[in-house]
Amino acid sequence: MSGNVKETIREIEAGKEFEPLGMALSRWEKEIVQSYIAHWRRSCPTELANQLRSLDRKWRSTRHMRRVCAVALILADLLDQDWLVTAEKGDIYVVPSELRTDVEFDPRKHKERLRRSLRKGRDKQVQEPSVRSFLNSMERGGVLSLIDSGADLLKELQARPHTVESLAEVIDPEVVVCARDVTDDVTGLNSLDVWRYFRHTWSLEYRPTPGRTMPIIIRNRARPNRPVIGIALLASPVMRLLQRDAWFGWSADALRQGRQDETQSVKQWLAQAMAVLENAISGIRYDDLISAEAVKKPTKDDIILLERKAAGADALRARLLEEVHSGEESTYLTRGAVKEALPETDWLEASSDPLFIKKRAEVLVSLLDAKRSLMSVSRKKLSREALLEFLDKREGDRFLTTIARERLKLAVSSQLMDVAICGAIPPYNQLIGGKLVTLLLTSKEIQNAYRTRYGGQASIIASQMAGRPVVKEAELTCLTTSSLYGNAGSSQYNRLRLSGEDHPELSNDISWQRIGKTRGFGSVHLSNATVECLRDASVDFHGARRINSRFGEGTNPRMRQIREGLEALGIESDRVLAHSTPRILYGCKLTGTNSAKAISKAWIRRWLIGRVGRDDLAARLLPLGPKSVSDELASDGEGQFVLPLEDGTVHSRSSSASAGTH
Repeated sequence: MSGNVKETIREIEAGKEFEPLGMALSRWEKEIVQSYIAHWRRSCPTELANQLRSLDRKWRSTRHMRRVCAVALILADLLDQDWLVTAEKGDIYVVPSELRTDVEFDPRKHKERLRRSLRKGRDKQVQEPSVRSFLNSMERGGVLSLIDSGADLLKELQARPHTVESLAEVIDPEVVVCARDVTDDVTGLNSLDVWRYFRHTWSLEYRPTPGRTMPIIIRNRARPNRPVIGIALLASPVMRLLQRDAWFGWSADALRQGRQDETQSVKQWLAQAMAVLENAISGIRYDDLISAEAVKKPTKDDIILLERKAAGADALRARLLEEVHSGEESTYLTRGAVKEALPETDWLEASSDPLFIKKRAEVLVSLLDAKRSLMSVSRKKLSREALLEFLDKREGDRFLTTIARERLKLAVSSQLMDVAICGAIPPYNQLIGGKLVTLLLTSKEIQNAYRTRYGGQASIIASQMAGRPVVKEAELTCLTTSSLYGNAGSSQYNRLRLSGEDHPELSNDISWQRIGKTRGFGSVHLSNATVECLRDASVDFHGARRINSRFGEGTNPRMRQIREGLEALGIESDRVLAHSTPRILYGCKLTGTNSAKAISKAWIRRWLIGRVGRDDLAARLLPLGPKSVSDELASDGEGQFVLPLEDGTVHSRSSSASAGTH
């Protein structure tokens, strides 16, 4: 091992995550990967990632080489994130970039490197024939007419006094919520396709988002063709996120601290806890699992019975999935899946799917166990001190965790959305348009759109759990998001506050607040090609595809596919997913009904007036417009334009030779 690498491995704090990377490969499989690493680290380290990916291009179709390809792609993705990857004495070492001591860590340089590495994935995606065909068809359909001219916008801004009222006649945002039945009245293109076109301009490759989603386009109705200012995507949040849950008061610790409030009696607190449990139990179908008497007064034997039924349903589903994979069973996945809530949906039948028998039994285990504990405590007429002592014990902690989880379910399923995508499109990105788009997500127009889309609609998962249609309230009260580039934070969300005192148009304050950091854990650094390879490795190992992106299987199917694939390769998943680049979390509580127009005027006063007065405004805006966006999507990020051929394939030419054709 080289001196620098030895120093890195030695100086990092002791811990199993920095031991050699374990993997269940045969000796010859390991030797292939190690030989590539050793050779290219010696001869040309900068080419190591590309050479590892070449293994996948050469051998993916050969079944006995799939595991080698998967490991090679994982290591290539880590190298793109500046991880240390080296092979010495029969072992492979991987060390996250922030923990290396052989190179100096610079947060700004790391952010730029991360941006470039993510951009590589996006560039590969836009070069795929199907994606290029989509982009080209959108441009032929007129999508470029929805991009403002930086030169024309500059003239308009410079010709007017730099006042709120005057500039509001140049930028007047309109919120458009995209749907399959919503057509753009300027181009005739579908609104979702327009959104997807602009989504491809992000540095992060496009991935479909499961669960509830609201794609949003912000248009400028003050300009010809109502050009696009920016786009956003509200999506279902993860179920549990420690820092977020604590900030909103949804965690078990927050409940425990609240119990110390002496304004509420022990009896009242216990009654409220029982109400939470009874409400949750009423949302679970149990007639085929356990008796009504057992639900009323659960015993330990009742809970054991439910655990056995959950295990039996899990085994049945595993067998059915194996039969699907082998071709013996062809209808299980289609007949058991509910993709949308329709009037004719048979929820009772849907709840009888083995997946939901297992889920219902497992949830009842925790609910009835908590109810059993609560009934036992309630009979003792505890003092406040005795109750706090009980909650500090293992049984009490389990009970409190169940109560917190049920409260969290209600909030996450109907009141909270995550800002998955949010930003401005050129030329508005140079006018701090990203902050405008972010602020507009708190507007009454967005809250009304959320209520319209999800209010009165049966919840797919909750209805399958109950065996009947379940309609939840749809009141958007909270938004959260995280920085894409780790500790460097996000200039778009930092200090993003508007006070009603400073801006009379606003009926209430708007405040995006920093609420904590993640643990530096996730899958954003793994490419789609790597995830596909990991999915194949999992199918080969288990003899079935166990994750099928079905409602009810669990949140974040992509993450679960990655975990299964890594485990199939014998790699501890945390070794790869713990990238040691914590993201900053931001949150915003929606407490008022500010209109988009009012928010826009406040944004003009707070940010735009200062920006249009800058000496470099012309240099920023003049190069931007339809051509610059089209060229950006046609470039591979290294000055090469990718041009479509008649047969649908693509090739590259130098930017100097191709500039005139775009």
